Amino acid sequence: MPLVDDEFQRAKCGTKLLQYMAAGLPAVASPVGLNIALLRDSGAGFLAAAEADWQEALRALAADRELRHRLGVRGRDYCSRHYALERWAPVLNEILHTVAAGRA
Repeated sequence: MPLVDDEFQRAKCGTKLLQYMAAGLPAVASPVGLNIALLRDSGAGFLAAAEADWQEALRALAADRELRHRLGVRGRDYCSRHYALERWAPVLNEILHTVAAGRA
């Protein structure tokens, strides 16, 4: 997920990176905005700032099937714990019931 480090890109929410992770793919992303925290917290891939960083990360992934698998599992697990519907449906349900009860 290459990004230019500018104000617009720093404001993005990392959806593309989360989609890669949720699909169980190892990730390589520019250290811009939320990408930094997502990869730091999940351990699901590499941050790459310079062209040499990208080359190193992609070579490492291409050469090591187990690394790809391990990072993919970490990303999938992270998304399941923090972003899955099963995680947030009970919270949304409680909010809706609280709001409905307040209006009754």
